[in-house]
Amino acid sequence: SGTSASNPVIFQSQSGNRSDVTLYYAATGAATNYVVKLDSSDYVTFQKLTINATGTTYARVFELAGGVTNITIANNAISGYSTTSSSANYYLIYSDNFNNSNIQISGNNFVNGGWGIVLYGVSNAVQTAGTRILNDTFSTGYGGVYLQYQKSAYVNGNIITPSANSGYGINVQDCDDSLQVQKNRINLPTNGYGIVVQNCDGTQFGGQGLIANNFVYVGGNSTAYGIYLESSTWQNVYYNSVNITSTYTAGGLAFYPNNGNNIRVRNNIFANNGGGYAYYVNTPGAVSNSNYNDLYSPGSYLAFWSGNNIKDL
Repeated sequence: SGTSASNPVIFQSQSGNRSDVTLYYAATGAATNYVVKLDSSDYVTFQKLTINATGTTYARVFELAGGVTNITIANNAISGYSTTSSSANYYLIYSDNFNNSNIQISGNNFVNGGWGIVLYGVSNAVQTAGTRILNDTFSTGYGGVYLQYQKSAYVNGNIITPSANSGYGINVQDCDDSLQVQKNRINLPTNGYGIVVQNCDGTQFGGQGLIANNFVYVGGNSTAYGIYLESSTWQNVYYNSVNITSTYTAGGLAFYPNNGNNIRVRNNIFANNGGGYAYYVNTPGAVSNSNYNDLYSPGSYLAFWSGNNIKDL
């Protein structure tokens, strides 16, 4: 009681060295599956600590519950059980259908676990505002960042290298109004989905989404999507570099917008060195502007456009 912007609660190592203070816990059940739980908390910071979930079946590090606000998790070493599972038991930071706001997760090093960060808002009508995931490093098992029901969320400057066969880099769903996914480096050596933007709606004036300046690599021999937009509107896809080397030519797509509308695609490099499609569009009406992109594939077709395989420009 009594916390505020001028009177926060801060947990940190005194010297600023992460190794000075370690929090750890081996959870044995779903009800206690966390090292740290913030429940209806405001103005709390965890920074410059080492925080480990040491359980094998239950290994969550942070749980955000009850509608937390102004929470900062910064510059920590966060680790869990070594797994490639997508089970919620192994999410390193998790919030399930709460109306949280102003959550900043920045500068952390995530190791192991399934997903690094999974944050759900309440619904499309009640979206969480102020989520910022900035400059984190993910060496996780299954995926980096998953967000749903967020308003004007930023996922910027992260380095994401999941180890799973067919993992995820960044997956944002139902994230509206000025979404930013920028300056991330995503490396998926064995199949998977680099950046997924699904059912995310911007607005024409002042609230357009921006997927920009990302580096995405997907290898392997199965499904490999670089940047995939599904049923999203008013999204700007600018200055991204995508390299697909998956040898699965039918399902290796460097850029894939499907459905939606008012998607602008400019100044990108979409290369599919595995021989699949550099540019794959089922619904041309989704793309309102496409220009100054570099497209490359050594395969039989450069692109797919509304039912037609396209060999060249």
